[in-house]
Amino acid sequence: MLEYIASNIDAVVGSAATWGFVLIFVFMAIESSLIPFPSEVVMIPAGFLAARGEMGVSSPYLALALAVLIGTAGALAGAYFNYAIALWAGKPFLEKYGKYFFLKKEALDRACEVFNRYGAATTFVCRLIPAIRQIISIPAGVSRMPLGVFSLFTFLGAGIWSAILALVGFVLARSAGEMSYKELVVRGAELSKEHLPWVIAAVVALVAVYYFISRLVMSRKGGCKILFFVLSVSLTAAYSDEVANLGTVEVEGTAISKYRPETVSGGTFTDIPPEKLPCVVDTLTSDFIQERNPTDLHDLLRYVPGIETGGKSLLIRQPGTFSVRGMGGTEPMFDGVVPLGRGSGLFMDSFLMDRVEIVKGPIAGLSGGSGSVQNASGGGGSVNLYLKSAQLEDEKTVLQGNSSVGKHTQRYRGMFDRNSIFLDGKAAFRLLGTADYYEPTYINQGVQKGARARESFTLAPSFVFEPNDDVRFGLKTMFQYTDQPSYIGVPVWRGRPAGGFEWYESSCRRGDRSVYESFMVNPWVDWQVSEDWLLKFGASILVSSWEQSTREPYSGRGAELESFFATGEWYSGNQYQISNFSNSSSVNRNYNLYLRSVYDTEIFRGVRSALVIQPDYNYRESSGGFGTPTSRYGLTLQDSLSWGWVTLLGGARYDHFESEAYTSGANRFFHSSADAVSPRGGVTVQPLDWLVFFGNVSQTRTPMLGLRTVDGVRPETDPWESTQFEGGLRLKMAKKLWLSLSAYRIEQENVPQIDNTGLVESYEGHSVSRGYEASLTGEVTDNWTFLGMYAYNRYTDRDKPHDSEARDFERYPRHTFSLNTSYRFSSGIFKNIVFGGGYRFRSMNYACMRGTFQNKNLRFDPSHVLDVNMAIPFSKFGGSDNWTLTLGVRNLLGEKYFESTRHYYECLVGEPRTFEVGIRAEF
Repeated sequence: MLEYIASNIDAVVGSAATWGFVLIFVFMAIESSLIPFPSEVVMIPAGFLAARGEMGVSSPYLALALAVLIGTAGALAGAYFNYAIALWAGKPFLEKYGKYFFLKKEALDRACEVFNRYGAATTFVCRLIPAIRQIISIPAGVSRMPLGVFSLFTFLGAGIWSAILALVGFVLARSAGEMSYKELVVRGAELSKEHLPWVIAAVVALVAVYYFISRLVMSRKGGCKILFFVLSVSLTAAYSDEVANLGTVEVEGTAISKYRPETVSGGTFTDIPPEKLPCVVDTLTSDFIQERNPTDLHDLLRYVPGIETGGKSLLIRQPGTFSVRGMGGTEPMFDGVVPLGRGSGLFMDSFLMDRVEIVKGPIAGLSGGSGSVQNASGGGGSVNLYLKSAQLEDEKTVLQGNSSVGKHTQRYRGMFDRNSIFLDGKAAFRLLGTADYYEPTYINQGVQKGARARESFTLAPSFVFEPNDDVRFGLKTMFQYTDQPSYIGVPVWRGRPAGGFEWYESSCRRGDRSVYESFMVNPWVDWQVSEDWLLKFGASILVSSWEQSTREPYSGRGAELESFFATGEWYSGNQYQISNFSNSSSVNRNYNLYLRSVYDTEIFRGVRSALVIQPDYNYRESSGGFGTPTSRYGLTLQDSLSWGWVTLLGGARYDHFESEAYTSGANRFFHSSADAVSPRGGVTVQPLDWLVFFGNVSQTRTPMLGLRTVDGVRPETDPWESTQFEGGLRLKMAKKLWLSLSAYRIEQENVPQIDNTGLVESYEGHSVSRGYEASLTGEVTDNWTFLGMYAYNRYTDRDKPHDSEARDFERYPRHTFSLNTSYRFSSGIFKNIVFGGGYRFRSMNYACMRGTFQNKNLRFDPSHVLDVNMAIPFSKFGGSDNWTLTLGVRNLLGEKYFESTRHYYECLVGEPRTFEVGIRAEF
């Protein structure tokens, strides 16, 4: 038998140069249709032969790329066959006769169920999952999914799978020495005979795992979770080294943290030193994130003055958004272009972030508004997240564990980060993961006492491949899962919990839970067309879902509410209430494509131009009435001209929106379309190395889609408009320490308001926000780093009468301040030990209802939160410098304070004093 197989391998190899690519296409088309055929026996040999130059193409990398491309095309052809059959015959025919084509009814039903729940993205994700990958094209055809969308997602999914298998073969060829594919197979058979018991055990284990995954995917109970989890595990297995060589890296004591980045890109889409920007960009680096160790993105952004959050509740229409400079509706984005979608900002693990950039000022000049149906205009700024991803420069492993204990709370968190380089430095794979067990204060007293703790984990595999110096492509993925006790806060009255609640107590019941899961995939390509011209392509799919059961604090009405304003108690004795959203769920889909061209060259006698052109497309929808399905077609044009010590920036953003019609309850939302243009301009003047002046004018316009004016009849057409005027200066105080001072004014038109019926949102309000900001960021000395930020903001509702308390009040704290520093001792008993600390201050502000003033008794008192920490290398105890012990105390003063609010009766308290110990290792 072995001789027969070997002779056939010889025949295949001998004809590979002539028929290889044709056979790849044919067999991958068969594999992708209803006929069961393993793609592994096609693409792995293809990768092996490509590496050996036996495919008739001189360059092994070109042969590999062609094999992947043609294999993907074959898989797409097979998927088209399934799609056409389903489109023509329909589900009843397939249920009746599918068994004659190897298609079981239960498999078809499960594929349709998964497709109906998660939508178009399943045609991508399911291409990488056993038991369902071949048949997922059928429900797409049955539902008449648009052929263009089907083709895109199938091509991406099949391309990733083909690339994984081909790269396995490619790596085998590079590690097999001079052995041919025939010799490799023969040697494998001999080894199998020599170790037959272990081979049998391995086969049994693989079959068991495959069966387990198949059953779990096909089950209605656990299939949706495994659907996304398996993709991460598959990518991990495909690219991990057979033996992990951690090695040893000698370091000189504990490294000092870097709080100031070398360059930023969120404000211009080009890498620029922060001091040369015509606008303000606050950056939280990975070192800062590591030291602060926040629970999630929501808690991380609390360190930036001028940013406010609407609580951690999924009940609001657009959770996970942030207010910047007094303007609401800022939704976080990946890389400045990919919006996260509903709820992701609440649960994003900060360990995954390479950095977070907060661009101050209206955002649509670069990335476009979201449309009022998404309630995210970004009038005051944008929050741009940059995921850690595979790197070709640095192979390393980071392990970290932290434990925190305080009164009524404890938390245990583990993290790992492995970046592996292979293919002679041309490819890299990186896997990040976190696991978190967290008992928040509110589950250890009150009606929720004894509830199960928060349990969450994240996996984020990524891959990069650079076949030559000009082209680099890769893939980022991320899976999040969080199961936590529900919590929506308590009422506030004169700076304390009201309505019968204690400080660390919840209105929710012991069994109330919020379960959140999301999956993101982001393939990308960078092509350096010439020395001056860079093309970037990116696509993303982000699908998230959540389910919750929540009991809210009682809010009262009429005379009882007036009594509460005066006393802080409800005379009815009520503490809880249930709303329409108390038991709710939603599935949210966000699809994105963009192509960015950056042309940076000298155009005339020292005048340099950096021209950015970016067309993009975004489609998003949410089930359960939480977001109208909306398409956005956008185009960004921007040019930066530099000459001597002057830089001029100018650009505009055009968006076309299409909003589908739908009915939610008694409200009818109309199909509508609209256009918006958002211009921006700025100037930077640097007469001296240590002095920079800057200023900008920018505007965001985003249309009012599908909602009505106060007459309740016609859709709103005037855009939501936010215009900013800003100016400031920057001073270099030390070698890498910069002071930035700025003043701004933001005028907002067509602000969302509730009409007198309380049912229809109208957009006829006007407001203004103005303020000052200061920051001191960088390294004072080689051993001392510093990040200090201050913000003053004053918000005015211009629709209220001049003598009204609701016109000009502290909707947000007028004064916010944050100070963080780290210092490493270079001599003495504390040599190489790093001491750090942080301080946050927020002045008094009032609790609102839908942004409207209620009563002076509903206020948050000023708060002072102090943190201290230290890092001690294990070498101080006779160990390795690769290992570091960390100690810290959060909220050292034991301050009782409110950290965020949704409404005056749903206010979230900050954590009490906690003591933290951790270990971090880097190899």
